[in-house]
Amino acid sequence: MIDRQAVEEAVFKAIDSANKELSKRERLVKSAGTALTGPASALDSLGFVIFITIVENKIKEEFGTAITLADERALSGDSNAYETVGKLVDYICLLINDSAKGRQ
Repeated sequence: MIDRQAVEEAVFKAIDSANKELSKRERLVKSAGTALTGPASALDSLGFVIFITIVENKIKEEFGTAITLADERALSGDSNAYETVGKLVDYICLLINDSAKGRQ
């Protein structure tokens, strides 16, 4: 089982990297409650794509697991995995754990 805190730290590192690429008004705060989509988000669509790409690369670098965050599963059910940083972290944990189960 993946350590949620380790995943959150990797996403925060991705935020640091993304903030170097984003305009001042699009920069993200390192907080679980930071909105990634919707009216409260500082990101435009391109900024969101940049951020998701950086997160996928950081997860592969930190955990050796390739994940794809841009899929329909992230938007299915009652929750939007892209809504906040915290929900994204939870979704990444789910993907990594599912990947680990598939390798057993």
